[in-house]
Amino acid sequence: MSEIACDIVTKLTPFIATGVGVFLAAWLALAKFYQERLWERKSLAYSAILDALHHIKRYWDFQFELLRYEGHAAESYEKKHANLVEQNNKAFAELLRWRDVGGVIISPAAVNALEEFRSDLAELKYESHSWADNVVRSCEITNFCLAAMRTIASDELAPISVIPRWQKKANRS
Repeated sequence: MSEIACDIVTKLTPFIATGVGVFLAAWLALAKFYQERLWERKSLAYSAILDALHHIKRYWDFQFELLRYEGHAAESYEKKHANLVEQNNKAFAELLRWRDVGGVIISPAAVNALEEFRSDLAELKYESHSWADNVVRSCEITNFCLAAMRTIASDELAPISVIPRWQKKANRS
């Protein structure tokens, strides 16, 4: 009987090993697929956020240009201004949406940066500054948030390292 059991085990071992190998390969491929899908979603989210910040920056840059010309704008400026106001409103709504629901996809640092951006701009409305000071300060706030979001996005979307975590910790010491 022992000889029969050894013969069965010898014949089944390659099938069992193949089954385990196939299962592990499928499991690792599925994990990689989900990781790539999450990266794609993060990439789209950060692209939308940076695009919205770009539109807000264009709006404040235009306001700054109007200040330089002391409000003497041509008709073309009025059309451009109306277009930029509309884009600015849409962009700000997009940022608020990502701030409110983006925590699932974007990093907490990005959500905090968007909240800080919103609160800094909101504070300007309640402080007693001239319009020119508000425009200059809004440009600064927008540029700061844009730079912060570029850094956060590049960190979040950096290629995945093949160095094991334990080795990274050892290199930091």
